[in-house]
Amino acid sequence: MRKSILSLAVATFCSTSSFADTVNFNDPENDYIQEKISLGTGDSTINAKDVVVNNIFEIFRATEGSLTVNADNFKTGGFYSKLLDNNAQYKQDIKIANDFTISGSSGLNLSNYITSNNIRQDINIDAKNFIINSNNIGISIATTTSSYKPNNSAINVHIKADSVNIDANGNQSQAIYLSGSNEKYRDDSGVYLKIDSKNITLKGGGSYGGTYADNIAVFATNNSILDICGSEGGILNIDTKNINSSDPNAFGNMSIFADDGAQVNIDYQKNSNLSFNGGFSAMWSRDDEKARISVNAQEGSKTFITGSFIAIDGDIDVKTYGNTYIDAPLIMSQSGIINIDIGDEYSTSTYNGIKGNLVASYGDDTYGDSVINVKLSGKNNVFTGTSSIYWNEDEPNAKDKNKINLDLRDGARWDVEKLEDDNGGSLNNYLTSLNLMGGYFKYWLS
Repeated sequence: MRKSILSLAVATFCSTSSFADTVNFNDPENDYIQEKISLGTGDSTINAKDVVVNNIFEIFRATEGSLTVNADNFKTGGFYSKLLDNNAQYKQDIKIANDFTISGSSGLNLSNYITSNNIRQDINIDAKNFIINSNNIGISIATTTSSYKPNNSAINVHIKADSVNIDANGNQSQAIYLSGSNEKYRDDSGVYLKIDSKNITLKGGGSYGGTYADNIAVFATNNSILDICGSEGGILNIDTKNINSSDPNAFGNMSIFADDGAQVNIDYQKNSNLSFNGGFSAMWSRDDEKARISVNAQEGSKTFITGSFIAIDGDIDVKTYGNTYIDAPLIMSQSGIINIDIGDEYSTSTYNGIKGNLVASYGDDTYGDSVINVKLSGKNNVFTGTSSIYWNEDEPNAKDKNKINLDLRDGARWDVEKLEDDNGGSLNNYLTSLNLMGGYFKYWLS
């Protein structure tokens, strides 16, 4: 029989205007159940069998303090932590033996007041299963906006779990949304999120204006950093939901969107399975930091990506060791760099490689080179598609600023598709360099 224990006055948790400085509950044999928990300044400890908060768990306006939670299970309708005052510092250490579940509109929502200075949150979450079901954003972490530039405002989060499952719904419903600093990330300024888990599922689809994307599952902006690390034999599934209707002027759905100097780095160990339902977009730099997306899948892994690759003043790097298929309607660099390297180790599929259209366009002396480098190794690796290079004739040296380099090795091939202009006329496929080391290409005439 579940036992409800009120360690503080009932009014503390029923009122929307008063806050508890501390919670001190140490009874690991019993449950800790509240309608709502609101913490202010002070050090709080919850050591219980199960922690249940029916409404929301919130930390608000704390100037200094900490939260320590140890439980078998932790379930809350939302988890909200916001620091408002200058020089505020707050640390959280949450250890859950089984399930940490957030079900509600707010998800995991962490922020610092955008006009405050020298404020910092450090959060460690260690659970067997970390689960978020939200009708808004799953994980939202923000320290700034484009309009404000606070001094030393930081949120650093490390989530470690056997499995992470985030499912977000709504018009603006990324599984993860990060907004860091207008300057380069430091541990005392900006947003950093690390997810360390064997099995990860991230589902979301809402988008924002000015992204040129229909739906976005993971959105990082303003020099924020997201690291996703998977152990051997792991599973990563990033699924972009079709929440918003498609826009003919957009690049389609994006599983990952890195904007304004943000970085998203994905690194999975051997024999893992990675699936991205949606493309990659790395757009715009900030404080000389280019937006960047990198995916690295070790030997024996299988990788499937469907959606366009868009690098506009940003970089995209994908390196795998075989068993990889990329279905990208458009692979476009505009003052950015795209590197795709697919090896042939442990390849068991009859078909690997890339289907799509390579476009390097409008690189120049002002904004930088537009470069696409594709390397395929092994007889099962095929590039099926076209290759186009565009430049501004009025820009000096512009032709040399747009490059597509294709490297085919050990039986890999390019199945060259017909390229047409808007009126149906034939166009030539262009490359800057074609390196054939045991590779070859086929040109299909129709």
